[in-house]
Amino acid sequence: MAISPYPTDPHLTGLAIAYKNTEYIADFIAPYRPVSKQEFEWDDYTLAEMYTVPDTKVGRLSRPNQTTFSATRQTASTEDYALDSPVPQRDIDNADANYNPLSHATEGVMELIKLDREIRVANQVFNLNTYLASQRTTLTTTARWSQLSEAASTPISDMLTAFDSCLMRPNTLLLGQAGWTLLRQHPDVIRACRPNSTQPGEGFVTVDEVRQTLEIDNLWIGRSWKNVAKPGQAFTKNRIWGLDAAALYINPQAQLVGTVTQPTFMLTARFGTPVAGQIADPHIGMRGGVNVRAGESVKEFVTSVQGSYFWKDAFTA
Repeated sequence: MAISPYPTDPHLTGLAIAYKNTEYIADFIAPYRPVSKQEFEWDDYTLAEMYTVPDTKVGRLSRPNQTTFSATRQTASTEDYALDSPVPQRDIDNADANYNPLSHATEGVMELIKLDREIRVANQVFNLNTYLASQRTTLTTTARWSQLSEAASTPISDMLTAFDSCLMRPNTLLLGQAGWTLLRQHPDVIRACRPNSTQPGEGFVTVDEVRQTLEIDNLWIGRSWKNVAKPGQAFTKNRIWGLDAAALYINPQAQLVGTVTQPTFMLTARFGTPVAGQIADPHIGMRGGVNVRAGESVKEFVTSVQGSYFWKDAFTA
């Protein structure tokens, strides 16, 4: 896929495809699914059909009852996300043998592209309006999971009760780093994870202990940062994933169209692959230079909220 009028560069495109920041979790929450065109279709299956059982009894000579599976074909379009990075020719000419300024620019651009994706996904996941009214709650005062000494703060009971209220039991718990730091020290959580401990209310628990206690497949922790200062002002960091919590049903086999499977919370349609290219620009510095462009064409969207639950303000800092 070309980025017109920028010809793609195989080496730079390879860097763009391979780039991955281990701090980002958006790819796990909203995994990529390829689409052949920027405008694509996806199937929104009729929920009741998968839970309404017809008469399956068949007489010796009778014909079995029939059932069909319907879906509403939805249409959406991917959006382009890209950035340019100008590289002066003097930087290229004076680069050390082990340093490629064009590769460096590509990696820097893709870092920001992935950071932007992480923010987009977080804004959808940690959003009260994403969830069913019956599967969301706002915790207040003593009930928040950061209130380690309050009897009303019962995160384990809150989560297990919420899981049971969902049509599909969530298999993933999602927290921001600040929330995880507090949750793992909560006496209620420590007692549940270590019922045979001689000191069940002290210390902290691990990711695996919480995951096994809640009987879920994944516990994802959003650790990445963003700069919230305006351009030109001093760097001010803030966590992308805040003080809320979400439980999600994530089906790694879910597809956009064509299969009747358990749905998943969120998917990302991607047209082509991440790409990178370069084009000469005579207006960069005295000797001109090269503009490096990298980006991807994607659409992140929520596909099913039946297996999800959201706790707004689960923690206070």
